[in-house]
Formats: sequence, C-alpha cells, structure tokens
Amino acid sequence: MTISIHASAFDVNSWYQKITLTFINESGNAVDMNHAAISFTASGHIDPWGNSGGTLKGNLPLTLNESSYGTLETNNIIINNSDALLLQPGERGTLSFSLAATQVPVKMSAITLTLASSSSEDAESETPSDQETPAIPAADEQPAEPDVPEKDNDLQERGLTLNVSELNAASWYQRVTFTLTNLYAQAVDLNQLQLNFTASAHPDPYSPFQGTMLGNQAVTLASDGGWPIEKNTITINHDGALMLAAGDTAELQCYLAATQMPVAISDLSATLAHDPARQGKICVHFPAMTQTVALKPAIELLFPAGETRRFVGEWGEVLTIGDLSAGTYRLTVPVLANDEMQIAPVESSFTVTLQSGDAAAQVQVSCLPIVRYASARLMIDAPALGNAKLTVDIADTTQADERTVTLIANQPQLITRLLAGHHYTVNLQTAMINNRFISAPIQLTGFIPAAAQIAEVAVAYQQSALDTASFVTVDATLLGLPDGVAPQRYLFSSGKYQYSLMLESGSDRQTLALRFAPGLYDVQTDDIFIDSVPWRCEQAGPLRLLQKVNHVALEFLPGVTLQVKRLA
Repeated sequence: MTISIHASAFDVNSWYQKITLTFINESGNAVDMNHAAISFTASGHIDPWGNSGGTLKGNLPLTLNESSYGTLETNNIIINNSDALLLQPGERGTLSFSLAATQVPVKMSAITLTLASSSSEDAESETPSDQETPAIPAADEQPAEPDVPEKDNDLQERGLTLNVSELNAASWYQRVTFTLTNLYAQAVDLNQLQLNFTASAHPDPYSPFQGTMLGNQAVTLASDGGWPIEKNTITINHDGALMLAAGDTAELQCYLAATQMPVAISDLSATLAHDPARQGKICVHFPAMTQTVALKPAIELLFPAGETRRFVGEWGEVLTIGDLSAGTYRLTVPVLANDEMQIAPVESSFTVTLQSGDAAAQVQVSCLPIVRYASARLMIDAPALGNAKLTVDIADTTQADERTVTLIANQPQLITRLLAGHHYTVNLQTAMINNRFISAPIQLTGFIPAAAQIAEVAVAYQQSALDTASFVTVDATLLGLPDGVAPQRYLFSSGKYQYSLMLESGSDRQTLALRFAPGLYDVQTDDIFIDSVPWRCEQAGPLRLLQKVNHVALEFLPGVTLQVKRLA
C-alpha cells in the first residue's frame, strides 16, 4: 500500500509559519486515515494553540507529541475522527498545522506515515522518497514563497461542499466568492447557516454582501479577535426558511481585508442550523418533585468535537436535546444548590453513543433525597472591642459541614447553607484586641438551625488583660479634613494585635487611649463623605511604632464628587 507525501514549501528564516502536507493514495484500495501517525524531526515544533485544518484533520482534536534533542524536536501527529476517515484510491488529502521554530534557518527531515492498521513494513513503504521529502535547507538559502494549498479551500462534509474562489495572496483587499453545494438528496434550510474559516484576513463589514446565499436580512459577522490569523464566522439570516434544493448551488460574495501577507484561507466549514445529518436526539427524563422547588434540573453535554453546552429542563418532564450527529456524547448532571436546599444526582455522568445521524437515546436521571439548608446570624456583642475582626470555626457534630468565618465585633454576620437540624459549635480563635486576650470559653457556643429559619446566635467569649509594660505610646495627627468633622473609628492591625479606637478629626495632636505593642501597623477607616465628596485616609506604607513614644500622621485626601442622575 503506497501513500505519497508532499509538503508545502516553507520559509527557512521564518520563526512561525503554516505547513501543509498533501497525501496521495497511489494504491488500488481505500485507506483509513483515522488514528494515522505522522512523524518528522525539525528545528521546531507544532504549535498546539495554532491553526490546523485540511480534509484529513478529522472531527476530533489532533494528538500532538514531541521530544526535544537540543534545538531539534521529534514531532508526532495522530489524526482523530469519530469514525473511519477514508482516502479513496487516487484521491488527495491535506493536513495543515502551524510550525514554531526553535532556531533559524528551519530544518526538517523526511516525513513518515504510519496507519493504525499498518504493520511495520507498511509504515516503511509510506515513507516519502528523497525527491518528495522537504530538503534540509542550508543556512544561506533564500526563503521560499509560502504556497497557498488549493485543497484547503475545499470542504466536503455531511452532504455539503463549500469552496472559496482563488485568492490573490499578495492583495490586501479583494472580492471573494463562497460557493455552497447541497449534496443531500433533500432540500436544506440556509437560514442561520454558518460559514467558518481561518485566514490572515476578515470580511469587510462595510462592503456589500451579495449572492443567492444571502437572506433578506444582514449577515452576522464574528471573529475570535486573533491577529494576524483570525477565525471568522459569517451567519446567513432570513425571516423564514431559505431553502436550497438538492444538488443546487448558492453563492455569497464579499470583500476580504487582509491582516498579513500572503493571504491564505484554511479550515473552511459550513454548519446548517438544521442539518439532515444532525437529526439525532437525546431524551433526558427528570424525576418529579413532591413539592415545589426553585431549582431547575440541568444537563451539561460534552459533544464529540469537545464543545460543552448546558441545557435546563423541568422536574417530571423530558428534556429533548436535538440536532445531534452520530458520535459519542457525555452527559454530566450537576449538583443543584441555593440557600434553601441541595439536590444531588444518584449518578452524575452518563455516556451515550448515537450510531447514526437520526438515532435517539434515552437517559433517566434519579436524585438523592433533598438536603435542607438553614441559616444563622452570628454576633459577638463586645462594645469594648470596637470593630475588630475575629475568626470563628463553625462545625456540626458529624463534621459533615466545617467552615471558618471572619466576624466583625458588634456586627451581625449571616451564615447560609447550614445543615438543618444539625448541632453546630462555634469555636472562637484567640485574638489580642485593645490589650485584651480574647478566646473561646470552655463551653463552646452551640446552636441547632432549623430549615427556612434564621437562628440568632450570640458567640460567647472570655477575656483577660495583657501585660503592656513593654508597649509604646502613640501620638497621632490627622491632616486634610475640613473643620467640624465628627470623630471617626480606626482599626490598627499588626499581626495578632488589633486596636479599635475613636479619634478626633481635627488637626491637633492627640495621644491614643491605649499603649500599642511595638510593630508595623496597617490602618483602616471608613471614607468620610462631605457634600458628596469622599475623603479617604491614604497610607503610603505601614506605620512603624517601635519607639518608646511614637508620632504618626494620618492624611485624608478628597476624591471625585459623586453625582446622582435623577430619572424623570
């Protein structure tokens, strides 16, 4: 079995370029290219994020492997398709990819092909001859002009043939024609048809679009935003069905604006909104609920090509997912949750294979008993601690639910998604606030939240005085605030130490009410609003409170005036 391999010419001085391989079946039998392996050694590697295409790309992602030997790399490509990918006797097939060089001039060895069904002898016979192998160019060779592969401009897939007119590779702006032929034995609807292609150019949105493929509404243009290579999509729009009879051809003309020379188009594809080859469906049966729940059942569907989409259904009903082609699909049933409940599936994933484009499959989803949630409002009632921050560990006795929460003293904190009917304990982590040692009591705070209710929980604590003999005195001056501003609360933090104090807002020097543990302190305080202007305490860095007596300055700066637009 003989398959000849021809590689497009490449620029030996280019760090990044497109390579196209052409495979010709010179035997008398059809050859299955699915899972075929292409190998070569080069001073570069295939870019896994680059553009790939061609008639032999397959409908599944390519498998890329590489091994480095200094600046040379051994590259291996495996073609993947959902079923047989036949190359008929005498036919040509193409595969293109982007090559990223590790050094220039670029060097490339002979290219070998190994079919999945080949023996080692067969694989040898598919190695191209010296005349067919891209030569390893010398350093002083002039770069060759990149060719524009003709076969990359054609696509025959699922009963549709799409091609684009010959391009002028040196033109920055040119008119092109896309031609679509319906090879199905029935008419197809072109409304919402998507023409996809990758190019160093994009359709000019301000140019006229013409042709029999055009609907009575403007086309929709989309791009992935890539530069200089873009993935483009043209969507045909019509106010109803736009039928193309079996065997008929439709055209679309537009102008192409280039982003890089030479101009080339690859990865042509045409996707019908209702393709006759995509009449398969998966019917997902959701269980009925004995009571009304706000959560909607959902399915995450992984398509054979790797795309994932989410579908939402109704309890006790059947969700039908249509427009599916033959292939293997993976369904994931997510866990549903809100502040009131959690609904988890018995089985979280299913694998379904549609043997044909009009096959149907059934999936039955079952759910575990509903887990009811409850809420609690926690508060540490301690006026002497001001607005200091404290950390608590909350856990139920079964340890099924454990979490750590930060509370602000004297402010209630709502905790949601607690297990209803479970006994919880609140363990206060130790803290040093305002020269007090704060800790949890021997008997921890406990509570049992009920579903659809909010439990009010007063977190118990115990305290003792700290030894402040080695602490320092702090004087502060506030700068920038207008006269007459009310006193403001400030939180000074340094590691395990916190001080929550009220300070006067005037510019007079004031001694803080408590001695501070020596250290570097961050300062937090709320913005002060005066005539809709926010004044913010700006701190260039931590305050160094290391001397016996320290003097610090806290400066406020005005922000932008807030304006509220009133609606008539």
